[in-house]
Amino acid sequence: MTEEREAIERLERRLDQLEAIVRKLLSPGELARQEEPRSRVEPLESPWRREPRAAARAEVAPDTPVEQDADTRDVHDLEQWVGQRGLLAVGVVALVAAGGFFLKYAFERGWISPWLRVVGAAVAGIGLGVWGDRLIAQGLRRYGAGIIAAGAGLVYLGLWAAGGPYALVGRQVGVGLLTGVTVAVAVLALRHRIEELAILATLGAYLAPIVLPDRGAQPALLLGYLEVVGLGAGVLAHQMSWRRCFNVALLGYFGRGMFLAWGILGEPVGLWFVAAGGIAALVATAGPRWLEARAFGLAAAWLSLLLHNAPYESTGTRLLTLAVAVALAGVVWWQHRAVTALHSLAIDSLPEGAESVIFLAAPLAFALVSPIHFPDALRSWPALAPAVAAVAYLAAGWPRRSAPHVALAFALLALAVAVQWHGLVLVLAWSGLALCAVAVDRWFGQPGGLVVAPWLAALAFGQLFLFSSWERELHGAFVDSWALVLYVYVLATAVSAGLWPQGAAATRGAEHAETVLWVLTGAAVFGGGSLELHRFFAARGPTWEAAGLAGNLALSAYWLLYAAALVRIGFWLEQKGVRSAGLGVAGLAILKIALYDLSNLEALYRVGSFFVLALITLAVAYAYSRRAPASSGR
Repeated sequence: MTEEREAIERLERRLDQLEAIVRKLLSPGELARQEEPRSRVEPLESPWRREPRAAARAEVAPDTPVEQDADTRDVHDLEQWVGQRGLLAVGVVALVAAGGFFLKYAFERGWISPWLRVVGAAVAGIGLGVWGDRLIAQGLRRYGAGIIAAGAGLVYLGLWAAGGPYALVGRQVGVGLLTGVTVAVAVLALRHRIEELAILATLGAYLAPIVLPDRGAQPALLLGYLEVVGLGAGVLAHQMSWRRCFNVALLGYFGRGMFLAWGILGEPVGLWFVAAGGIAALVATAGPRWLEARAFGLAAAWLSLLLHNAPYESTGTRLLTLAVAVALAGVVWWQHRAVTALHSLAIDSLPEGAESVIFLAAPLAFALVSPIHFPDALRSWPALAPAVAAVAYLAAGWPRRSAPHVALAFALLALAVAVQWHGLVLVLAWSGLALCAVAVDRWFGQPGGLVVAPWLAALAFGQLFLFSSWERELHGAFVDSWALVLYVYVLATAVSAGLWPQGAAATRGAEHAETVLWVLTGAAVFGGGSLELHRFFAARGPTWEAAGLAGNLALSAYWLLYAAALVRIGFWLEQKGVRSAGLGVAGLAILKIALYDLSNLEALYRVGSFFVLALITLAVAYAYSRRAPASSGR
């Protein structure tokens, strides 16, 4: 018997060792799943090891209400959700509605005195609040919060009746009492760490000026009330990391302010209100954190500054508005000064994309809104605001070689040019900025310029051919101001493409930028030359009858020569794309000669047109025949 007992004890020791090893290897979740069957089926026990196991079974779980177990159930259980949350919400709403209907019915029928009705509603609400607080202490957090919400609703109804239809107290006193209820509910929310109660308190505070309106109230006092409520609720939500409560506080702050006091938001007191809300939202959501609140707060602040008419404001008010704009843009700049907010031109994910939009929108809003509020002495210099923003972002990005900051600085400089000048000056400035953007990367190793350079060159191309070409004088070709700007643009764009750094194709957003610059250069040479030839012969039309015929012949010859030049350059650089472009231009020239010149030109001009066509096409075909072995496979 002794030997059997010793053998059993050795087996149990080995089993304990194996269990210890398994516990180290398995994760807690896997271990729970492994031990779950053992909790349902009692294993065989040794009579000599009965006391420890019996002691383990004797441990009793703490007294926990049923709702705590229910809270841990699957949220997708429809029955559980309806029974616990849906019916609770319906009950709370029904209770508050019953109180409201009773007060209304009692007021209409003249039952018990108004003071008794109001006090009864308040006492009932306070009683429900005390009961809900005790329920939360017992563990029924959600149910207790719902009872407190119902009690607060009854107190709100009673105070509304006292300050509204019954006129038992003044409206200012009623608003003060409602604020006290709000503070009480907020204290309960902070005590029990229940976000829903904080949301209820915030909504109640925002609704107080609506349920108890005062036509004689000053809008400035209303803004002060909203500022205290909004910033207080926002600080509470920020400290407790309550995202929904913070969103409600911010939405009510700007929404109530714009709805109830829009007329004075352009005055100094309103500007302080806008600045406090916008800056608080940016500071509280830095990180980025709660991006929807961050974007809404910034957008609401800029919208308030944009929609107020600055010309009718005093100089001091304009300067204060300008200071608010500087503060809003400065906070965003400070938060992004050491953070690369843009990793690429593409929005890879929502958080990164939203913060990238804020990175771009803040300085652009500053550049567009600030000139509206400039004093009279600065009205003639709208480029000052975007230029200052460009210098700030260049100063933040240059030491760290930050591509987003440098690229945004060039974009802001381009905007400064656009708001200050027009016409051919834009072409010169934008093409020059494109050249500088490539040069700072080539000679100073500053990224970012390569991303924005092709966009600047494309803007200059569009301004030159789509807008400035319509403003030219009727006479003049090759030597007028438009033609001179065309030469500068072609030179600047070609130099930009030539200075393109080697290996820059790996830059995100600039993979094909060098090709774009060369295409813009070729398109400017082709389009500009065609326009100048047409204008040159069209200007001699009234005095020279054959000017139109000669112009068409010259245009056909120019297109064919341009095509031949592209093919030659394509063979020289061993670039199939350049040769294909040349063949495309040649095909366009062939269509013109076959469809237009053949039917409109006279005999000699027709002969000349086809002679040039034959000469150029044979030369190109000969070049292809000679280079066929070398160019095969490219």
